[in-house]
Amino acid sequence: MPPCRELTQEEKDEKNRKARERAKIGREEKRRRLNPEEVQVAKNLNAKKAREDRQAEAPDERALRQRFYAEWKRVTCANETQVEHEARLLDQRIRQQLLRQEQAEEENRARLLAEAERQSVFRQEEENRARLLAVVERQADLRQDEEIRARLQAEAERQARKLLFVNKKQQLFYER
Repeated sequence: MPPCRELTQEEKDEKNRKARERAKIGREEKRRRLNPEEVQVAKNLNAKKAREDRQAEAPDERALRQRFYAEWKRVTCANETQVEHEARLLDQRIRQQLLRQEQAEEENRARLLAEAERQSVFRQEEENRARLLAVVERQADLRQDEEIRARLQAEAERQARKLLFVNKKQQLFYER
C-alpha cells in the first residue's frame, strides 16, 4: 500500500468546510423532521439551562468563560473564508433587524395598550361627568320644584288668610 500523502492546508480547510456543511445540513434535516413546537421547547429548555448555569458560575469562572468565548470567536473569525465572513455579517444584520423589528413591535403594543387605557379612562371620566351633570340638573329641578311648591304654598296660605279675613269681615258685617 502506498504511503498516504500529507494534505496541504488548503485541502485540510476544504475538507473541514465540507464536514461543517454536512453537519449543518444534518442538523437542519433533523430539525425539520422534529415537530417545530418540540424544537422550540427544546431551545427554551437549553436557553434556560444555559442562563441558570451562567447565573450560578463564580466571577472568576465567568471571566474565564468570557475570555474563552472571545478567543474562540477571534479564531473562528480569523479562519473563516470571505464567503463565510459575508454570510456571518449578513446573518448578524438580519438578527439585528429582527431584534429592532421585535422591539418596535413591542413598543407599538405598549403604546397601543397605553392609548387604549387612556381612552378607557377618558370614556369613564366622560361617563362620570355626564352622570354628575345629570345629578346636578336633577337637583336643580328638585330645588326649582321645591321653590315653586313653597311659593304656591305661601300663595295658598296668603289666599287662605285673605279669604279668612274676608269671611270674618262678612261675618262681622252680618252680625251687626
